[in-house]
Amino acid sequence: MNTIRIINFKYFVEILISIILISFQSLSAKETDNRFRSTSINTVALNQIKAETIQRTFNLQSQLTDAQKKISYELLMLTDGQFLPPGTNYEHVINQFTGEKEFQFSGTDATVRDQLDESLVYIYIYFNAHSNMNEINSLTENITDTDENNNTVVAWVKVKNLEKIAQYGQVRCLRQVVPPVARTGSATTEGDGIHHTSSVRINFAQTGSGIKVGIISDGVDTRSTAQASGDLPADGSGLTVLSNVVGGDEGTAMLEIVHDMAPGASLYFHDCGVNTTAFNSAIDDLITAGCNVICDDIGWLTEPFYEDGSVASHVASVLSGNDIIYISSAGNAGLKHHQSDFYPLSGNPTYHDFSAGTEPSLTDMYCNLPLNGNIRVVLQWNDQFGSSGNDYNLYLYSFRTSAIVASSVNVQNGNDDPLEFISYTANGTTFGDFAILVVKSEGAASKNLEVYMYGSNGGSTYMNNTSPVDAIFGHPAVPGALGVGAIAASDPDNDDIELFSSQGPVTISYPSSESRAKPDICGIDGVDVTGAGGFSDPFYGTSAAAPHIAAIAAQLWSALPSSTGDEIRDMITDDAVDMGSGGFDNVFGYGRADALAAYEANNTVVRAKLKVYLEGCYDQTPDTLRTDLNTLTYLPTTSPYSADPRSITAVPSWNIVDWVLVQLRSTATGATVASKSALLRNDGYVVGDDAVQDYIYFNVAEGNYFLLVNHRDHLSIMSATTPAFTKSSSTLFDFTTTESGYYGGDACQMGTKYCMFAGETNNSGTITVSDKASIVDNLNDSGYYTGDTNFSGTVTVADKDCIINNLNVSSGVPVQE
Repeated sequence: MNTIRIINFKYFVEILISIILISFQSLSAKETDNRFRSTSINTVALNQIKAETIQRTFNLQSQLTDAQKKISYELLMLTDGQFLPPGTNYEHVINQFTGEKEFQFSGTDATVRDQLDESLVYIYIYFNAHSNMNEINSLTENITDTDENNNTVVAWVKVKNLEKIAQYGQVRCLRQVVPPVARTGSATTEGDGIHHTSSVRINFAQTGSGIKVGIISDGVDTRSTAQASGDLPADGSGLTVLSNVVGGDEGTAMLEIVHDMAPGASLYFHDCGVNTTAFNSAIDDLITAGCNVICDDIGWLTEPFYEDGSVASHVASVLSGNDIIYISSAGNAGLKHHQSDFYPLSGNPTYHDFSAGTEPSLTDMYCNLPLNGNIRVVLQWNDQFGSSGNDYNLYLYSFRTSAIVASSVNVQNGNDDPLEFISYTANGTTFGDFAILVVKSEGAASKNLEVYMYGSNGGSTYMNNTSPVDAIFGHPAVPGALGVGAIAASDPDNDDIELFSSQGPVTISYPSSESRAKPDICGIDGVDVTGAGGFSDPFYGTSAAAPHIAAIAAQLWSALPSSTGDEIRDMITDDAVDMGSGGFDNVFGYGRADALAAYEANNTVVRAKLKVYLEGCYDQTPDTLRTDLNTLTYLPTTSPYSADPRSITAVPSWNIVDWVLVQLRSTATGATVASKSALLRNDGYVVGDDAVQDYIYFNVAEGNYFLLVNHRDHLSIMSATTPAFTKSSSTLFDFTTTESGYYGGDACQMGTKYCMFAGETNNSGTITVSDKASIVDNLNDSGYYTGDTNFSGTVTVADKDCIINNLNVSSGVPVQE
């Protein structure tokens, strides 16, 4: 039996043992308030282990060659067993790295050491400025990407060649490529109603047509499922997939949200790539394809926190050089982020006390990893990338084994990055609770520290010593890009930020000190998607919130095509529903995006709020209109009025009575300036197509107008006065309470209410015996007929009663000149 098979068998045994032991874990990541409890910590023993391990790593650092100092510590562990933390071994490292897409184990029958030497690892090779980056080509197996602007090569390299590459004088450092995190999770998103894109679509027929929306995420592997259910358009007929090599279906879910809200927009997708250079190329490809709006939900964990890195700089550049809108999820780090100035631990002044002296027994950050659960931990401090001389180290301590099981101890001696990174997967020996430790060298200055923890595969983080403040970094922090926070669809008033949603401000130290106002806006999460490919439904996270904003941008830009991207972005923020403290704040940004408010504020529109009764279906008790035609499903989805013959997908509610046509005139006998087919609700309100919004819209300038109401078998009516119509009109014009409100003062009185006269079926303006023809022609027919004047659903001889009772009554609406 060869060596690697023995390793895998031993690991299999560990798994079996851990399954038996897992029910006996003393600490749980599912505490009610998600806080780590200190009762099981042996502080003295922990501090002793800290001291021994940390001293050992500092001793190792002092012995590193100049080439080894350029190699990140996670890569050094592959090159020599002396760099392994005391609580782990080669077996665990092999299983850890083979689980990453950035590592290819050689699989030979040689020794473990030889196997590692021949294995391939995916790395960034960073060069000094103006270097010849081709000089290391012979030592690489495959160069996948090159970034001339950032002096970076991305390549697959054999482990045995890492030090050889680092020996080149123009090479600044080598670092493993860390895969990104997606900031997450037949259906229609609840955000369509909450953000009022449905209102803009219904009232103003704005669907996002003419706008191209590009989504960047992991993948759209199972998009065919959403296409089959009508939740996405077909490839080549509304959806264009430029690249889908990363894999997954978060991209499918994001596209579904945009399509729900802006179904006329052309959709494009590009996967995020597996490195930052590929990600920047994805942005460029979408721009080349003509995308007006680009939205992503990707976080690059090792991009700089205190300055703009390669991705942020690229986003800033494309915003400067193109008329686009860039939208990115702000992040879900609210419960797994720490930022503070270095605070010396009492009795151990080189250790960082995450509690700043407030919790003597809980001075670290904590996480829980079940078997095969993973944690990624990133530490940075406010030195400039490529110039750090303050040496900080990062450790992961297992409470189960009382040992340091992972560490990142890169050397910072003046020309290095202020970065330490750990990725660790718990095995059958170590699963359970862990502590994250930060230690500085004795000569290092006390800096501002920032730590993020990202759990996966069941790995979770505790809230101790965490804060959502200043938890946004990278390209969502770029001025001009819209960084999006999350509000739950299930929140009763949609006014509470999700606890995990990253908050601002963003602390920038280089090239100059600034505090950036972020996030910019909030979108809705926890929404319905198809769940294609087994993706999470409901879909949570700022990943879900961001495409809602992209859809709003598409809808507004389609309505206002002469606007610039900057102007559309400002409309979204300026007309948001204010949340939190008055005006902008670092929790909600400018608030919850509202497509209708933005549309109203930037278009020539007015609201009309009116109430009217139809004699033919009015019941004095209980003062309501009958809905028989709707109950019998006879109401059509297309308006019967040629002046505005629009269609809707479905009659929206059981309480809808019929279609009416509402019109505006500037003068009593003047031309009609606007016509709108609308729905009549059983309480008499003329409503939008959602049957909830109790007003309708007209695309006319604010002012005073005569208000007309027409129905297919009732006499038309017009207001006696010219009420004022504005963008925010809320005054009700009620035709049901007084006859004096009718032009000509002639209405049908039924009890204490006033109605439109029934029986006018031939549109002559007067009810005559000729109106009986529509009854005779369709006698005993059931359905949607003009002759059905009493709204029973069937034309009968009883319908003539309305005509007989109102014979020779004429409409009071004056004839147009």
